[in-house]
Amino acid sequence: MGNIANPLGFTPPEFCSWEGRFDDPSKIFRTLYCAEQSLTCLREKLADFRPSLKALKEAGMESVSSIPGAWRATYALAPAVLRILSGDLIRIDDPGARRELETELRDFMLDLGVEHLDMGEIQGGDRRPTQAIAQTLYRWGAAGVVYRSKLDNEICLALFEGRAELLPSGEVRKLSDPLLELEKVCREFRLSLDRS
Repeated sequence: MGNIANPLGFTPPEFCSWEGRFDDPSKIFRTLYCAEQSLTCLREKLADFRPSLKALKEAGMESVSSIPGAWRATYALAPAVLRILSGDLIRIDDPGARRELETELRDFMLDLGVEHLDMGEIQGGDRRPTQAIAQTLYRWGAAGVVYRSKLDNEICLALFEGRAELLPSGEVRKLSDPLLELEKVCREFRLSLDRS
């Protein structure tokens, strides 16, 4: 899922926030995020729109957030095939890979107060450990990272610029069009769709 102008492409550098889980804080390479399942793509993209428990309590557990039509008009779901240009995809749930990263990043992790590089650190809110992991894997020649979404535990990929890319393999579907998957995720997240 990505910007409707180029849903399978890397975000242009001038629009990168560099705040993603496996982004490069040094801004040397960009990261392209994708998932095997369209529902996972939507959950990952819409997660920030979810109302907090406090907001839901105050609203009587009714939807208090909506997805603007203008926002939906800028995004699309696009099926793709992965092409590796160089390196390998590293599974971050592999204990051996995390052990090597833990050894390489020991001093940095200790400075952050990380005692063990467990999945809780990978899926946690602090992006410094995972961004350091991305930098290290890129330096090691990796093509990207395979990880699990903290929203539904499905497979996601973080692809490194110049090492991997996505090639089109089907019809692009605009989020402004009626999509059952979008409606499903909105129900799950207690979001409404602004039809204007």
